[in-house]
Amino acid sequence: MNISFFASAYYMGIDPTRSTKPTLFRGSSLIRGEQVAQFLGGKYNPTEGFENDLIIHIKPKSINWVKMGGWVDIVDGGHHMIEQLQTRPDIKIIAYTPLSAKYLKGILKNKIVVIPEHHCNFERAQRTRKRIATAGIVTSPSPLAEIVYGEIKKRLKKIGVNFLTYYHFQNRQDVVDFYKRIDFQVIGNLGFSPDNPLRHPNKIVNAASFGIPTIAFWMLGYQEFQDNYIPIRSMDELEKEVAKLKNKRYYDEFASKITRAAEKYHVENVAKKYRSLT
Repeated sequence: MNISFFASAYYMGIDPTRSTKPTLFRGSSLIRGEQVAQFLGGKYNPTEGFENDLIIHIKPKSINWVKMGGWVDIVDGGHHMIEQLQTRPDIKIIAYTPLSAKYLKGILKNKIVVIPEHHCNFERAQRTRKRIATAGIVTSPSPLAEIVYGEIKKRLKKIGVNFLTYYHFQNRQDVVDFYKRIDFQVIGNLGFSPDNPLRHPNKIVNAASFGIPTIAFWMLGYQEFQDNYIPIRSMDELEKEVAKLKNKRYYDEFASKITRAAEKYHVENVAKKYRSLT
């Protein structure tokens, strides 16, 4: 079976104070589209020779040109996409997590399957460290991100931890190289509803694949990776949890556990789910 993926990644602007590269938006297009297509030997945004393929549209702005029986990967799609899909029960849907699938099944009549996002660590590299000194996050730039992660950086500096933000990644290797620089990840609250069932733990799984723990402000959508990250609800809790991570025995045990949990999301295992689509 041949598979073609259609998606739209785009780049915007250059911030000379941080990078000479433009900022990538819609990273899901490259992750769920280009990377999976390459691994499966499929096609990514083909212009011909795809008519008889199984076609997957990744978070399309419009489903008007999705054929009957075609697949739409909703990713973390907003209400506009759900409203469109309510008018097209003939379209099949790919959801990120069991929680998001359960939510979608409650409001849509479409066929829905779950395919998690693979993590970035194809090589199964592991992070080695002598002490817990550096935290960080890979994220998209926004005024709110600047505020939230600026505050996190200040709080961590008080307890002797450096905090890095990485906005201008271009590809998988950029993300891999960044994770090799940090000892733990911190995910802040960027204004999303914590009860949003379409949020997902992909950043947490990425870090876990390297044996890197994540401290994250609680989100319902992270429950798929429950017990494999450290949930918090305040900046004071952040400081307390960082103090625990500085205990080498605690850190090493947690790192070993999450590495095993992340194996489920290796591209080799996720690819099997794409091959089972009909």
